[in-house]
Amino acid sequence: MSRNLTPIWFLKIIEFFLLLVSSLDMSFYGGMSLSILVWNLTLGNDTWERLKRAMRGRFLPTTFKRDLKKKLQHLNQGNNSVSDYYQEMQITMLRCGVQDCDEDKMIRFHSGLRREIQDIVDYKDYNTTNRLLHLALLAEKEL
Repeated sequence: MSRNLTPIWFLKIIEFFLLLVSSLDMSFYGGMSLSILVWNLTLGNDTWERLKRAMRGRFLPTTFKRDLKKKLQHLNQGNNSVSDYYQEMQITMLRCGVQDCDEDKMIRFHSGLRREIQDIVDYKDYNTTNRLLHLALLAEKEL
């Protein structure tokens, strides 16, 4: 039974390349860095996924996923704007790999809003996350 393992020297070269390109500090829309773009164009997505798994296994603590899920569980608006809070929630959900249905996402978003905004939004009718976000933005402007 043979396993398809990537040679260590190959990973070292790729690691050096990614560090070199990431030192340019260039990001595109949505956080896609230049190194990811170049990697996907040259070697394909499957190889990139294998490299990401290897890098995560080597450099991330074993509690990383658990810590992200805790962060998502306790995420709230605090002093952030509604749009910043929504964006942080979306990013954290992506990093955790959580794919909530629209109803669950609405509940998660609503429960993290500031109390004053929740009170205003509760009197409105919404049935999608986008509608709830729009109403929360309007409520924020009222305050």
